[in-house]
Amino acid sequence: MALAIWPEEELPRPARNGFREENGEGRRLFMPDDGPPLSRKRRSRVVDTIALILDVTNNQRARIERFVNDELDEGNDFFIMPDWSRHEIPMLTNNGQVITDGDGNTILLSAYMIAMFDEGGLPSYAPRGVDWQVSMRILRMP
Repeated sequence: MALAIWPEEELPRPARNGFREENGEGRRLFMPDDGPPLSRKRRSRVVDTIALILDVTNNQRARIERFVNDELDEGNDFFIMPDWSRHEIPMLTNNGQVITDGDGNTILLSAYMIAMFDEGGLPSYAPRGVDWQVSMRILRMP
């Protein structure tokens, strides 16, 4: 079975205000009787947690609900989503100049990730004027 793909063309980019990315804890700390803590790597890779907020219309809210409920079996399945901290960022030269193609169009990076909703991180909706603010927490798989 193929993974569902986040409907990127139908939904807005997440708001910068409210976007938070936390690296997973890939180490174990041990507290000896004396001295500083000791650290040891875990045996397996860990997931990163990403908090997102989207400002959406009623139709876009319905699209998110359809994606979660129908395409992700009520949020239980993995899916492919843009890695918003890296996706559609202009490519730069070593001295910080934007790289363009022959027609002068900016070349953008493209980054995707395999994700799933965190426990308690399914989309929640708050009214914002006539539209909606959607908050969610996802896990980026290693």
